[in-house]
Amino acid sequence: MTIVGDTRIRLQPLSEPSHPDREVYIGWDSALQTYFAQVFDGVDEYGEDRLTLDIGNDIGQITTPADVIEALRPYAEIPDGLPDLLELSRAEDETIIADLRPQVLDAVSQEWRDLVPPASTLDHFPFDDEMFGDDEGFHSGMGY
Repeated sequence: MTIVGDTRIRLQPLSEPSHPDREVYIGWDSALQTYFAQVFDGVDEYGEDRLTLDIGNDIGQITTPADVIEALRPYAEIPDGLPDLLELSRAEDETIIADLRPQVLDAVSQEWRDLVPPASTLDHFPFDDEMFGDDEGFHSGMGY
């Protein structure tokens, strides 16, 4: 069985008061061998998604990151490195699901800062060779 990767990346929509529910996605569809882009503007009165832009639905329709990014410029902020990320997902058949909106990246970054203790507390970890009960020290048997 061959596992192929798909990419779906959520981007930050450009600020438009007329479209407060806008969601923007870009990615690579390995089955269709095409890049795709979708812009959703909320739902209609029947609860169905309103698709403002939906490209990359045919085999080989969009073959370069530049083309799909250009189609999204009127709708989303384009982060640096996005072309490389899209090309990587295509070349490596990597599955990438990401949310590149700034508020999400900031929140994730803060969560990591809260989880990792400052380096100064790691420098003073009370740990020596005697803790391991071996006269040769804790490095023995590890090839040191």
